[in-house]
Amino acid sequence: MTNPFAKAHADIFNKLKEAGDSELVDAVFQPATGDSIPLVVWLYKEDDYQVSEFEGQVFEELTLIEYLLADINRDVVEDETFTIGGDVYVVESVKSRDDVSRKALVV
Repeated sequence: MTNPFAKAHADIFNKLKEAGDSELVDAVFQPATGDSIPLVVWLYKEDDYQVSEFEGQVFEELTLIEYLLADINRDVVEDETFTIGGDVYVVESVKSRDDVSRKALVV
C-alpha cells in the first residue's frame, strides 16, 4: 500500500512549482553509480544556530535541498550531486528524514 502522505507531498511540490514558487526547481540528481534522475526539489537556505546557556547566534547559513523519497528511493550520500540550472550542488550529508522526504545539506 502506498503512503497517502507521499502522494500529497508530491502534489504539493508540483502545484507550488506550477504556481511559480521560486524555491521549487527542476533538478537532476547524479548518484555515485547509475543513471541520473530528473526530479523537482526544494532549494533553500536555513540559518544554523549556535546556542549557549545565555545567548544564541547564527553560526552559519546552510544550503539545503529537500527531495521526495519516492523520486530517489534512498538517502543520498556524500559527494553525490544535484544539478540545478548551471549550478552543481554536492551533498555533504542528510540533515533530516521522514517517511516522505529527505533534506540534504549541500555545498
